[in-house]
Amino acid sequence: MTALTTSISTLIILPAGSMCYLPMRNQLRFSKGRIVRDCLILFVFAAAGILAIEIVTNNTDSTLTLLPFLVIFCIYYIYSTKASVSQNLGVFAAVCAMMAMASEVTYIIYRGLFGSEAMADNDMISNIMQVGFALLMAVMFYKPFKRNGTFMVDNLKLDWIWLSSIPISAGVFVVLVITVPLIFRPDDDPFIYFSVVGLAVVTIFMYCYMVYRFLDVGKTLMSIDQLKAQKTVFKMQRQQYETMKQTLEENRIVRHDIKHAMLLAQKLLREGKVEEVLRYLDVRLETMPTDSVHQYCEDGILNAVLNTIADRCDESEIQFDLSVDIPMMEEQQSVDVANYLQNLGENAILGCETVSPKDRRFALTVKAPFDNELFIVSTNSFDGQVRKDKYGYHSTRAEDGGSGLGIPSMRAIVSKYNGEMNISNTDSEFMVDTRISII
Repeated sequence: MTALTTSISTLIILPAGSMCYLPMRNQLRFSKGRIVRDCLILFVFAAAGILAIEIVTNNTDSTLTLLPFLVIFCIYYIYSTKASVSQNLGVFAAVCAMMAMASEVTYIIYRGLFGSEAMADNDMISNIMQVGFALLMAVMFYKPFKRNGTFMVDNLKLDWIWLSSIPISAGVFVVLVITVPLIFRPDDDPFIYFSVVGLAVVTIFMYCYMVYRFLDVGKTLMSIDQLKAQKTVFKMQRQQYETMKQTLEENRIVRHDIKHAMLLAQKLLREGKVEEVLRYLDVRLETMPTDSVHQYCEDGILNAVLNTIADRCDESEIQFDLSVDIPMMEEQQSVDVANYLQNLGENAILGCETVSPKDRRFALTVKAPFDNELFIVSTNSFDGQVRKDKYGYHSTRAEDGGSGLGIPSMRAIVSKYNGEMNISNTDSEFMVDTRISII
């Protein structure tokens, strides 16, 4: 094989590597740029190493000479992601089996076109076909790997499920590799050829079906998870309305007490009993709560943001109902969640300010009912004016001189943590329901 032919044969590493990292897109230990750089370096070393092995051993089977470098890539793959070893090995074994299928299809078609003796003479053609089928395999499984595969890696933490898939993938890989010499048997026996073709076709279709079924489990789990999330959000919304109802009743009682206090003070002043009025006011003032920094949660950053939101609501005469139960998170995620809450609170307060003070209400619930998920449910009053198209809601702040980046920034944070953000509204209320993964 020439250096060019060897380089073409190793190009199969590129679609294989892309498929390995697709389900791990939320589990990357390093930046995408660094991983791409490192993988390209491995690719160059693999091409040079395969060429050296073939020169020394006179072995032109790139499938076998590629094996040592697959081991090296696998080690780096495990190191470069935060997923468990079982998840990495499960995905890696599946991709290896798929690349073996691409090679097997290439050899079957090549053997049918050029015969059993043409392999050495037209190796360039077979390698180009092999890379082409590998790319086709990557395109076929792109969406299932990216969506369902990502969800399963992020949420399916049972090691035994991932480990149980490895023997199946490894078995398919071994069967397809050992049948390659039978395809190119020099006796040109059609029975052997068609038997091998039949075995390969059955193996490939069965494995593809199993992979789709495995990923379909992820889709089913995703649907169940979404229903669970909807129930959780509905429960939080109901608690918000109960809290708002209770707060309205408490405010009614407070207004009633204030009215009676003012009437009593007015009566005493008309009777000239100034000292009694002063003593009465002193008693009332002693029983009133003093302003202080509230300890909403243990996280200092989030606590500061929540206090800022509460102070802004107080300044704008907004009835603010807050329910918080936030676990400790990694520092970077804590900062991101704080930024999200700041944007959410700012938008909610601006919305409330579009209606009269007596109608201003903002209910915010931030809780983690499950170990690995944080739910943020927000409901605020507003005047019913929104900017919305087929792509969803858009900020109205740009029209009023603001940056207009609030909602896009919130969406970016939610996407970063593989979450969901649902926005809806009625004529008088604006709702934002959010779920993000906790790391």
